[in-house]
Amino acid sequence: MKELFLLKRGWFEFESPAQEQLWKEMEKENRFRKKIESALKETLYIGDGAFKAVIDTELSDYPIVEWYPGDKVEFVYQRDRIREIVFKTPYHEKGRTYVLNERYGYGYIINELYQGNKLVDIKTIKATENLKDVTFDDSVILAEPFMIYESAKYEGRVTEIDGVPIMEVIDDERFYDAFNWEPEGGGFEPLKKASGVTGAHKINVLVACGQTCKTVPKINSIYYFEPGGHTKGDGYLYQNRSFSDVFVFPNGRDGNIDSIYVDVDTTEVGA
Repeated sequence: MKELFLLKRGWFEFESPAQEQLWKEMEKENRFRKKIESALKETLYIGDGAFKAVIDTELSDYPIVEWYPGDKVEFVYQRDRIREIVFKTPYHEKGRTYVLNERYGYGYIINELYQGNKLVDIKTIKATENLKDVTFDDSVILAEPFMIYESAKYEGRVTEIDGVPIMEVIDDERFYDAFNWEPEGGGFEPLKKASGVTGAHKINVLVACGQTCKTVPKINSIYYFEPGGHTKGDGYLYQNRSFSDVFVFPNGRDGNIDSIYVDVDTTEVGA
C-alpha cells in the first residue's frame, strides 16, 4: 500500500529532471492513477492481482502497464517466493473458447494458448498468431503482484477445474443462506432457529455461470491517516468498507434463470 500512496501523492524522488519528465509522460500515457483506483476496487473483494508491462511500439513509445485481477492470474512459488506470474486472457473465436497464458518470469515471457486443458498452437487464433516468446536479463521480471490480503486458511488459490474457472475460496462463516445482521456483538452471524424463525442452512455447493451472473463491487468509503492522525499509532493507517451486489440474468435462450445451482444442508443452525 505504501507504493500506492507514494504514487498518489507524488512522493517519488528522481536523480534528474529528465527522469522526472520521463516518469510524468509514462504516468500520463498509462493513466496510472485511474489504473490504481480500478486495481484497488477489484483487489478489495478478490484479495490480489498483478500488473504486467508490455512493450508494443506500434501503440506507444513507453512500456504499457496492464492490470489483471486475482481471478485472472496465477502465482507460481518456489520456496515461498514468487518465481512466475501467469496472466490469463480468454478469447472466443470460431465458436470455441481459448485462454492465453502469458507466463512472466525472471528473464522471460512465454506465451501458451489453451483450449480447455489442452495446449494448442499459438497461431490457432488470429488474436495470438503474432505473439513471440521473449528472453532478457534474468534478474528482471516484468510483472508485479498486488495483494491487500491473503487467506490465512488456504495457501494458494484454485482458479479452475478441467479448464472451467471457479469462484474464489470464501470464508466458511459466509456460506449460509440466511443471516442475522444485528447480533449483540456486532457484525453478522448465521440466523439461528427460534420460535417462528427458520434457522440458516449451511451451503455445501454453489455453482454459478459467469456469463449470466455479474458481481458489481462498490466501495462505500476509504480513509487514509498519517502517523498520529488516528489514535496514537506511529504508522500509516488505511481503512475501508466495501460492498458488492450480484445480478443474475436470464439465459437468453428461453428467458429462464437457470445459471445458479445451490445445495444446502438440511440441518438448521441452532436446531
